[in-house]
Amino acid sequence: MQPNLLVLDEPTNHLDMDSREALADILRDYSGTLILISHDRWLLTEVTDHLLDVKRSGPKVFNGPYKDYGTSNVPVTTNQTVKLAPVAPSLSQREISKEIGRLTKVIETTEDEIQRCEKALALVEQNLAEPPQGDELMELTAKHASIQQEIERLMTDWASQSHQLDELKAQQGNT
Repeated sequence: MQPNLLVLDEPTNHLDMDSREALADILRDYSGTLILISHDRWLLTEVTDHLLDVKRSGPKVFNGPYKDYGTSNVPVTTNQTVKLAPVAPSLSQREISKEIGRLTKVIETTEDEIQRCEKALALVEQNLAEPPQGDELMELTAKHASIQQEIERLMTDWASQSHQLDELKAQQGNT
């Protein structure tokens, strides 16, 4: 028996572009109900035909694809029975401001680390352009791979931190 309900929470986190496209292809072909929680606008555009936008002011149902959401005259309704308790902010305005400041500094540090790694990667690539011999080639290749992995990790951290900062700024503006 095939399942008719699939629930995915941020399924594209940590996926490369090819994997994201493969996931979208699979989800487009899925014939059951898909509950997809995502900030990935590309994925939402690719696979959705109805939306439930959950905000502090309450949930809104949109009967149409994501690409039309917010730019269409198609009405956003709440006539479907969707009742969610409003989310109370867990941080005071002062705490939110402090966290925004802290996250801003963390993001700046992460950006500095990314730049440092990119410079180190460029140097390794420059050394690889003049092919070294023997063990030095293996060492440079391993170093290249290691730096690339570190950049990927830092970019993932940066994206997560930026998302958290955006959420805090939105919370600050909505409280």
